[in-house]
Amino acid sequence: MRHPGPAFLLLAATLAAACADDEATWPAVRTDMGWLATSPEGTAERFCPDGGDTLDVAGRMGGLRPDTTYRVMATHTAAPGPTTLTRVEMALVAAPRTYAHEKTDPVEAVSTWAGGGCINLRLAVRTRNEGTHYFGCIDRGVTRWPDGRQTLRLGLYHDQGSDPASFSRTLYVSFDLAPYAASLRAGDTVRVELPTFNSGTVTRTVVWPAR
Repeated sequence: MRHPGPAFLLLAATLAAACADDEATWPAVRTDMGWLATSPEGTAERFCPDGGDTLDVAGRMGGLRPDTTYRVMATHTAAPGPTTLTRVEMALVAAPRTYAHEKTDPVEAVSTWAGGGCINLRLAVRTRNEGTHYFGCIDRGVTRWPDGRQTLRLGLYHDQGSDPASFSRTLYVSFDLAPYAASLRAGDTVRVELPTFNSGTVTRTVVWPAR
């Protein structure tokens, strides 16, 4: 089962491996968004980067929930065989849903792309770490065009609560489109509306991939 659920706290969730020997020769690494599965003991077990093969995870990185799949941005070794995770940043995951009252507090929209069955957002929020931020995915329905194409319309739910807008902090949010997996086809588009500080509501349009 994927974790977390549809609306989430802003939290610091970065795990890093310690480096002690500055003279060591380091292996080649790469950074990918993907799904990280844990073992029954709560250690990282398998990492599936978007568009790539599932990799066994070397080492015993723990402190995670047992039998859970996380959405992560991970830096990991690129050599064949089991991969070593050197940095893992947790992403917030939200499935499309409707809200009785939509909250659209502004963010900075850094980038938007498709992968891993999700629409992925890199955002920056303005925070003083004095309150809780909640995020979600607003489902605004599907438009079907005469030529058979479809456009799924989504929005970012963001409730900044009582946290004052101060310094900028980046995070990742993934809209999990599993509920639309059976209906979205390659070539369909997903339009995401993002409330921003300087430009009002901006729209990012992503062409849906085949995988």
